[in-house]
Amino acid sequence: MHSFPGPRHKYVSRHAAIAWFGANFAFNTFYCLSYAHHFFSDTWSVAFYVLNDLLPNVLISAAQDSFLHVVSANVDFLATIADGVHEHAASLSRLAAAGSVIAPSAPCSPTCATHCGRGRARVLLGEQGDVFLDGLRALRVRYQSVQDAVHATNWVYGGFNLFAGTATLFSGVVFLYSGVMLTITFAGVLGDYEDPLPLDSFEGDCCLALGTMQIAQLLFMCAIGEQMSSERFRISSALETGLARHPGIDPRVEREIQWFIRQTQMQEIRFGAFDLLYFDLKTMKRIVAAIMTNIVILVQFSALSAQSKHREP
Repeated sequence: MHSFPGPRHKYVSRHAAIAWFGANFAFNTFYCLSYAHHFFSDTWSVAFYVLNDLLPNVLISAAQDSFLHVVSANVDFLATIADGVHEHAASLSRLAAAGSVIAPSAPCSPTCATHCGRGRARVLLGEQGDVFLDGLRALRVRYQSVQDAVHATNWVYGGFNLFAGTATLFSGVVFLYSGVMLTITFAGVLGDYEDPLPLDSFEGDCCLALGTMQIAQLLFMCAIGEQMSSERFRISSALETGLARHPGIDPRVEREIQWFIRQTQMQEIRFGAFDLLYFDLKTMKRIVAAIMTNIVILVQFSALSAQSKHREP
């Protein structure tokens, strides 16, 4: 039972979400001030840039961060439930040793022990079993509460997550591609340009940083969603292992554990947008693959276009 993985630090998801919110806001503010100071000279242009470009990005990022706070809080709640289930499953050995053993009754057929268990010895737990059942039922109620909260959050943020996630993915690819192209252009990889570029190396660095920040936000959401799935797996694994190691436990306890296992199987806790998209490890891999594929293809076409332009007389 002690081989089950557990959270090393309590509330690590919530602390990570709070740190991410501060880093995201600080980066947007620093990017706006640096960009405005570098490219704009009058106050009205800076104010227009803040209202037209920075403010929408900050508002969308704040909404995504609020979703991250809800997700991280539920991850911490589910981790606490998983710890409680782990403790209850680990205490089954002590309870079984302190219980009273009832001799098995004669089976009505050779296969009766497989169906109704009359041919197996039973361990009655008495008052200790009642305490164990109360604690396990309380954990089931908490699990149901987390599942309801996750389901409601998926529907409340569903449309926003679809829109914001798609827009963030596309804009992240565009910013990364622009930053890569500006970097390799100023490095002379594509040859020398006769016409002066309207952008400079600072603009390329800003594009790389902004694209990395946006993609990192999506990956961070997927990482927290994957942690939610891991905590649910911890719960089901602890219950199944505890039931398998104590086949002759009190029928009430066995029935309660089976109901809890069925609850975890029928009510999966996953964060996403409606039933179209879930933030987990699979989505993370798809995001990384899509980003790398699009950037490689765009860079290759740009390189071919630059080579053909240099070959022209």
